[in-house]
Amino acid sequence: MTEVVEASSVGWPVWASAATPQDIQKRKPLFDFFCHWMAKNVPSLWSGQPEPGYTQEILERQLSNLLGTESELTTHRVLANWWDLLVAEGHRLKLWRVRPGSQRVRLAPERPAFVRRDFQLLARLRLLEEAFLDRVSGALESTNLYDAFLLSAILNGGVLSFERVVGLLTLRADTVQVMNGTLWATLALPVAGSAKASRSVRWCPDVLTSTLLIRCLNEGCVPSGVSTPLERKEVWARLQAASEHLQLCPWDDGLNDLLRAARVSTALNVPGFVAAFLADDLESHSLPEAVIRRIGGWELPAAKATSDDAQRPAGDTSVPIRLDVSFQPDLPRKSQMLVARNVCKLLGNKRGAIERLKEVLKENEGGLWPITHALISWTMWRLEPGCPSGVIKASSAETYFRTLALHLIYEAEDLDLLDLEVDDFETLYERAAERVDTEARRAYFWGRLRDFHDFMFRCGAPDIDLRELDGWVSAGAIKVSANLVTENEFRRFKESLNAETDRDAETMVFLAGMLAYRTGLRRRETQMLRIQDIHPGSEPFLLIRPSRLASLKTNSSKRRIPLRPLVPSDELDALMAFRARRIDQIGCEAGLLFADPSAPWTPLPYGRLIDPVTALFAEITEQVGLPFRFHHLRHSFANWIFSAFLAMDEPELLARRLPFLDSHLLSDDRLRLLRECFFPQSVEIESFPDRRYLYQVAALMGHLSPTTTCQSYLHLLDWLSGRYLDLALDHRLQLIGAPQLGRLCGLSGSMPYKGRYRDLASSPTEFMRHYVAAHGRAYEVKTAPVGESAKLPCLRDLIKPSLPSPAVMVTLLRRHFSGVTFEKLEQTFSVPAVAIEAAAKAYRHMYAKQSVQTPKLHFKLPRPPRTRNDQGEYFRILGQAVDAAAKPRNRPALIAVAEALIQRTGPRTGQIYFGTKGRDVESILTGLVLLGIDGAEMTLVVRRPAELADSPDYIVSATEFAKSLGASIKVERLAWKTREMKGGLLRLDVKDTSRVVEEKAQHWEGRVRGLNHAAAWIRMVEKWIFSPFES
Repeated sequence: MTEVVEASSVGWPVWASAATPQDIQKRKPLFDFFCHWMAKNVPSLWSGQPEPGYTQEILERQLSNLLGTESELTTHRVLANWWDLLVAEGHRLKLWRVRPGSQRVRLAPERPAFVRRDFQLLARLRLLEEAFLDRVSGALESTNLYDAFLLSAILNGGVLSFERVVGLLTLRADTVQVMNGTLWATLALPVAGSAKASRSVRWCPDVLTSTLLIRCLNEGCVPSGVSTPLERKEVWARLQAASEHLQLCPWDDGLNDLLRAARVSTALNVPGFVAAFLADDLESHSLPEAVIRRIGGWELPAAKATSDDAQRPAGDTSVPIRLDVSFQPDLPRKSQMLVARNVCKLLGNKRGAIERLKEVLKENEGGLWPITHALISWTMWRLEPGCPSGVIKASSAETYFRTLALHLIYEAEDLDLLDLEVDDFETLYERAAERVDTEARRAYFWGRLRDFHDFMFRCGAPDIDLRELDGWVSAGAIKVSANLVTENEFRRFKESLNAETDRDAETMVFLAGMLAYRTGLRRRETQMLRIQDIHPGSEPFLLIRPSRLASLKTNSSKRRIPLRPLVPSDELDALMAFRARRIDQIGCEAGLLFADPSAPWTPLPYGRLIDPVTALFAEITEQVGLPFRFHHLRHSFANWIFSAFLAMDEPELLARRLPFLDSHLLSDDRLRLLRECFFPQSVEIESFPDRRYLYQVAALMGHLSPTTTCQSYLHLLDWLSGRYLDLALDHRLQLIGAPQLGRLCGLSGSMPYKGRYRDLASSPTEFMRHYVAAHGRAYEVKTAPVGESAKLPCLRDLIKPSLPSPAVMVTLLRRHFSGVTFEKLEQTFSVPAVAIEAAAKAYRHMYAKQSVQTPKLHFKLPRPPRTRNDQGEYFRILGQAVDAAAKPRNRPALIAVAEALIQRTGPRTGQIYFGTKGRDVESILTGLVLLGIDGAEMTLVVRRPAELADSPDYIVSATEFAKSLGASIKVERLAWKTREMKGGLLRLDVKDTSRVVEEKAQHWEGRVRGLNHAAAWIRMVEKWIFSPFES
């Protein structure tokens, strides 16, 4: 039975120490209040008393009382997180049966959207709107078309910010596109603080504005070559001139009030988040042009897009620096900020920056948090002449350091960086990025962060892909990695896997892709999903929660995902059948869903689970727009579920949807099921889309704030905004008849009464949409020819054992020798513990052997050599090892040379002894050549006693083979005084031709250390990949 220790009102309870939150020190006043409140109001729960008599309802009521003590939404999330951690730990220890409740979706308190001044502006705007509509539905001269277009874009078309007005005035005709009467264009919005930079936004105007734009384009009224940047006075003067040309009543309140009035008017007819997006108060990134053409089935650009981000440099030539630093407890954040300011000041002097930073580390020994120490070490690394990422000047180093230091020090505090896993680093980086104020600065921050984590990876941190994180944006074009998968594309993925013969492998790959696409799981959440977190029944659901294998990014990442409304029945049946099969194989629910039955708690590596999904979708999407990544399935889920939520209340949104809106969630039956599950209400009650839907999507995605969801995941707000504007316009134009519509479109007097126009006269928006389709053919996007789909690769070609890099091995060994267990490393890095143990034993045998019987107590951790020349040779050998090991025919020779290197007596020499029988000479020599050692750089030394006249056959054979490789042969007399000489001996000397050395010198650090580390790496992959792969 678990021993219960009574907890006081000070500090986290001892009995729940395994679940201690990491953010206690950062929020110490709030935590002190939490401790006193818990000890006073729920003492049995706080002290860990077994079965305290609490029911789920009582706990929910007490939690509500706790949250009622604070008003801020952020504080509510923190308190709820601490409460859930405590309840969950008690349930894990079997102290009580109640579990933490499901995630709570609580809307932030909203300030009144409008004030009296807004309604005064709105009253004036209504007069302007009526006058404008009367003017454009009358006889409109060609000279006034562009003026009417500008004002319509503000009054009806959703141009609600100064930046969008500038983009409107600089609109280029070649950015306009039409599809089935729907028009969109690309606006180049100015970027604050830059005279030349701009960011592209897809604009989907209402149909009235689209009609006026088509008329302008057809009559050549759109000006070209408008100079930028435009000042606010110039923009306002141009709009005033347009109003005067149309003989409208003047607007004397200025540009800001006009845009404010237009926003108020728009917000009364569309959801608030749409108005905020159109006013640039809510960030959301549109799909790239090539992507929207692909999913729409339209002709693609001539060239495929390049990668949305650079990959990690192939050459790893860094010098790892210790991260396991010791420091005094209770160091204040202020002391770290003072050190950071001092570093920035020192970097202002260009000379001797590295030496000064070393002095900072020495002077503050024991007084630096690990993150502060790591940031300074990273800065030193970037200043080193041999830095693989390129040498930077001290002034650039100051900018780099300043960009990261403030936010990372604030968020990381005194966390031990070597204890952080993948999820911990991702959470740290996401929270730090959220603190950066503008989008341009955030893009620069992510660029520097990527460089910093390259350094951290070489120091022992797990590798992560920053492009997979929430809030990531890239520098330059300032974009997120926006991509979508349609239902048709997912169907191809599904059908290709149904044809596979390896059912277990096929099912796991399919379910991994399905869970990401249907429920929005992250890569790590998919990989670490436990069997017991899938709950069958009439209302099946997934629980995404922390476990002993993996933590979650934030408290908001804990969520309950209903499966019945989100997953088609056949796919749900496949998931439940696979769950049942896993339970039968293992004998219980304890284990990961995606794991080998023989090792139920060892997660499958990405190469067998995630990478095949990515590779298949890369083939299906043909890498159009940008390279496909697993995270794009999560993007797809966010957009389709958000669109479905909106369509529940506005079915007209989907009345004229474009071809790319392809998801099973948008069917009528699925929409009814979504409402029944997420927003049940009486049939008689009418509802209108509001911010609840945005918060619900954020909750399903596991986001702390819907702002993150909009910034990084929602890519269809541009099209949805255009549809809402059309719906609002349709209501406003109900009293306009066919004659006015004909004049508005510039048609002859009889045309509104002919053909298709006559049939659409009762629907003004459809009438104008038909005009846009008929007269905008020059801008119509062409449908791609339907051809035979390319054959997709089979799963056997996709699931290939991926060789871990030697850098990963160095990271694993450093972390193990620093105290991390093999099992913990296996769970974090998805490398089998037996493989890590094999590499560790090999390294100890080479570097920690005092004698045959006694190992050394202390030895140096693995790291690359320090000098530039040695680093080049070291990484060249490791690169040769990876290339050679990729071919199965090379592996016997590599295993032989690794064994010889590990067993030799001198790990710091270039000598290999073969014993009296010349063991595996040919294989070892071949292995050395595969590792990049040229035959001319090897000498095979034949040591023979004087009384031995002829060489044995094995020596003759060995020398002949060595000569064929270009190695030289040397004969030495073997004379031992105390040992009996029974025959000839062979020794191989590996030379170092990269420098001039003395004949007796044997310590060639770059080459010897490269061979040693290559041998340990070969031993690791031999235990992991070679044997099962060969069999």
